[in-house]
Amino acid sequence: MDTLQEFEEKESFHFGELRRAWDQQNLDPDDVFFHVQERRQQIKEQIRQLQKGLQRQRTYKKPEK
Repeated sequence: MDTLQEFEEKESFHFGELRRAWDQQNLDPDDVFFHVQERRQQIKEQIRQLQKGLQRQRTYKKPEK
């Protein structure tokens, strides 16, 4: 079993490297622009969430003693 597991791990690594190389060769340079747009949307959503949290903090008043 150990021999088979070792063989599978080596093969998995080998084919993973082949897959990464193939993906890199076939990468479309224009895909970068799509990734940038997606990331901008993610950042905008994070900013909205943070602003909501800040707004809740501002509206929360501590009880007076």
